Amino acid sequence: MSLTIDITDVTEVPMPEAGDFSARAEAAGFDGVGVRDNQATGRDSYLRLAMAALHTSKVNLFPAVGNPITRHPAVVASLMNSLNELAPGRARLVMGGGEGSVAHIGVPPATIAQVREGVGTIRRLLGGKSLGTEDSSHGGSHFASDDAPPIYLNASSPRMLELAGELGDGTMVMVGTHPGIVGLARERIQTGAQAGGRDPSNFDISFALPVFMDADLDAARQRARTTLFWWLRRPRRLFTSNTRELGLDLPLVTKPENIPDAAVPALCDAMGLVGTPEQCAEQLERFVASCDASHVHLAIYGNQQQAEQTFESLCKVVLPRLR
Repeated sequence: MSLTIDITDVTEVPMPEAGDFSARAEAAGFDGVGVRDNQATGRDSYLRLAMAALHTSKVNLFPAVGNPITRHPAVVASLMNSLNELAPGRARLVMGGGEGSVAHIGVPPATIAQVREGVGTIRRLLGGKSLGTEDSSHGGSHFASDDAPPIYLNASSPRMLELAGELGDGTMVMVGTHPGIVGLARERIQTGAQAGGRDPSNFDISFALPVFMDADLDAARQRARTTLFWWLRRPRRLFTSNTRELGLDLPLVTKPENIPDAAVPALCDAMGLVGTPEQCAEQLERFVASCDASHVHLAIYGNQQQAEQTFESLCKVVLPRLR
């Protein structure tokens, strides 16, 4: 079984250099590149995706992750239509609640209903259809109607996983690597697919895996502690509500330091790839085999120097083990 491997572009570079990472990722053998869709970076993700499209010819390109709050769904449809013209057949939309983005503008993340409505609006427009609400005196819509880019839903909670199965062309799930929790996620997706009258066997699941890579395992685990805290403080996450699958009975976690030291290794092992380059490669191999995964998305964490070192190690150590 072939394995699709995507990666998030976490570089912070001036716009003239915005396509460089995607070009390097393509040359290294990655299949897709996501660009963080957070206006707080100071650089627009779709402009970066456009630059990536002009510097690549094979990798799939997508925002990681869009939402219906910081951009109106009709605007998202226009942007995706444009990206699809620059990179025909390589554009993919990934939509979610936008928690990281909306935190910077002081509004709540999108609800399940808002995501549902937003995806419906985007899909209609990308399919060349009218919304039925347009003022014709301002002209009609001019979206392409053929080969519209697929829409994936970013999901980590049971309800969003079900919505992804019901409405999405695929999903990017963030539930970690533990086979038991991954199995629960697949059940939720299947429930949603059945509710939507769809065949879950044809549904693409991209597993988003945080990557904390260091020369020392303990150092990598300590770097992962803050992200573990953000996962654990969200009770609706499938990962958080099923930590007993890991043999853990955790106390209320109010800050990263509250995570019991004894629980950090098991939590790291269940969250993503945490350790040395060789250990991360082994962890990914084990995850793919134990969870029958065919699509993974590697999300690098760390400062710019750590991110660059991690990317190089992924290219030199991890990818060759999985190809």
